[in-house]
Amino acid sequence: MQCEVLRPWHSSVPLCAVEGPLPDVMPSVWACQQQARYEALRLTWRQYGFPDSLPEELATRVSTQCTLATQEWIANTPREDVCYNHLMHHWLELLDSLSAALADDNAHYSVTWAFLLWGQDGLPHLIYAIEDPDSDHQQCMDRAFHDVTKFFDMADL
Repeated sequence: MQCEVLRPWHSSVPLCAVEGPLPDVMPSVWACQQQARYEALRLTWRQYGFPDSLPEELATRVSTQCTLATQEWIANTPREDVCYNHLMHHWLELLDSLSAALADDNAHYSVTWAFLLWGQDGLPHLIYAIEDPDSDHQQCMDRAFHDVTKFFDMADL
């Protein structure tokens, strides 16, 4: 190791090149807790007989129906009548009808899963597509989705 002495007015300790900090070799306590919660949820999920992945056909169907229903709501709802409760109930009725159309015991959970994925991927595109800065549609859609997600607390499994 080569040390270079600084001028006396800088420091009395010589300047040395040293290795950087050691990489983290252990996960944090938080990461361990989150991993344990995730594993517990996966175990519970499997015990209830839910699938490990969402069927692509169902995800596409729910996404398409939710997008069409939301676009219809945007087109047919005047600015003065915008209310997040109306959209929220519109989505819930749609989810119920999609669940009823499936002959699966876990259809409600699969449709809910697909809806939540659509809310993460498809809904933001609809929100950003609204060009009217004075429109309340954007905030209404965001709030309605947030409120709908509260109905699907997975901790109740």
